[in-house]
Amino acid sequence: MNEEQVKAFESLLVELREELFKACTNFDICIQLWHTQEVVDVLNQYIGFFWPTKGAHFDQFTIRVSEVLRTKQGAPSFYNVLRMLSQNTQLAPNIDVRSLSDRLKKHKQVVKAIKQYRNTMAAHAYTQSSVVRKPVLFGKAKRLLQDLQNIFNEISIAHGNHPWLFKAEQHNDASRLLEALKTR
Repeated sequence: MNEEQVKAFESLLVELREELFKACTNFDICIQLWHTQEVVDVLNQYIGFFWPTKGAHFDQFTIRVSEVLRTKQGAPSFYNVLRMLSQNTQLAPNIDVRSLSDRLKKHKQVVKAIKQYRNTMAAHAYTQSSVVRKPVLFGKAKRLLQDLQNIFNEISIAHGNHPWLFKAEQHNDASRLLEALKTR
C-alpha cells in the first residue's frame, strides 16, 4: 500500500468522523428538546430560548448530514471514502463498496428531504419562499444516522481502527437542563 494513500484515507476518515459526530450530537439535542408531555410546560415557559435553540441544532444537523453525503471530490464524505476504497481495496480489506453504496442509496428519500431543508432553510434561507419543502421525518433521519454510524465503523474496523462512538458523554445535558428548570 502506498503510504501517501493511507495517510490521505486516514485524514478523510478523521474529518468524516468529526462531521458525523457533530450531526449525531445536534440530532440528539433536537430529540431531547422535542415537545413531550413531560417537558412541554418548560419548553413553553422558556420558548424564547428553546424554540430557536432547537431550530439551530436541527439546521446544523441538516448541514452536517448534507456534508457527509456530498459527492464533491475532496469533501469529508462517505462517497469520497467509497471512491478511495474502490480505487484501492487494500485501504479497508473485506469491504464491499457496492454493498455500502447500495445501503446509502436506500436512504435516498430522507437524504433528499434533508438536503432540500438545508438548501432552503438552514444554509440558504433567502430562497425559502420559492421552494416547496417536504418534511424531514425524525424516524427516517434517525435510521439514516444509525446506518451512517454503522457504515463508518465497518470501514474503520476493516482499515484496522477501532469502532467509534458517536454520542457525546454529556449527551443528556439538554434533558437535565429541562428537568432542572421543571423543578425550579
